[in-house]
Amino acid sequence: MFHSSCLKADKRVYLIILFIFSFAIGAQAQRWRIMPVGNSLTAGKDGVTGVEGDGFRRFLYESLQSGGLDFTFVGGRGNSPYVGHFQSGAKIEWFLPGGSMDIKTALDQYQPNIVLVHLGTNNLLSDIQGPYTQSNTSSYKLRQLINTISADGNVQYILLCKIVPRLDDNNLPMPQVKQYNKEIEAMFFANQVSAKTVLVDMYSSLQPIRDVLPDKIHPTSTGYQKMADEYARVIKALN
Repeated sequence: MFHSSCLKADKRVYLIILFIFSFAIGAQAQRWRIMPVGNSLTAGKDGVTGVEGDGFRRFLYESLQSGGLDFTFVGGRGNSPYVGHFQSGAKIEWFLPGGSMDIKTALDQYQPNIVLVHLGTNNLLSDIQGPYTQSNTSSYKLRQLINTISADGNVQYILLCKIVPRLDDNNLPMPQVKQYNKEIEAMFFANQVSAKTVLVDMYSSLQPIRDVLPDKIHPTSTGYQKMADEYARVIKALN
């Protein structure tokens, strides 16, 4: 016969194993609700025809799907299932509380747990880029937006992008892009944005001339594919 103390010990071991197994199953059951946030580069605009397609979103969706991830895209814009929360021509401030693309309203409605943020291209000519501590700079607005998103209880990760290259009239990379991306790096490494934030280097993912259309702003199809590849690499690492 087993002593009662042995039975109790066996029961404790069983409960511990059951807890670990249940935890593992729960972890595997994580379903990502991904919301791409941005302007025409997220909308997938073709800079030559002016037509909005699916851009990187379709490529990203297919990559995550082939990787076996359990996910869905969420948002009210775009072709299903490649939806998100974006608007061509949008500036960062449009997404701040009270703006026409108010991010809090979208977070409440769609409840994403991963938010992809590529914003700032349309602020390059109207704003100074930094410092991120100075009110009304583009990087300050971005910092406000990221911390607004992080306050949402459903959001687990914010993929904050250094934006892709934009060219000037001489087909050279605009210096404002590097200045803006430098401010993004600075706020990230100084812990001035939420710990939920993951920095994504989209700038280095694209070749300034080869992967940008003649409008000097929007990526080629290959450029959109490269954006998707970089997003997919990061998301798969989170899974």
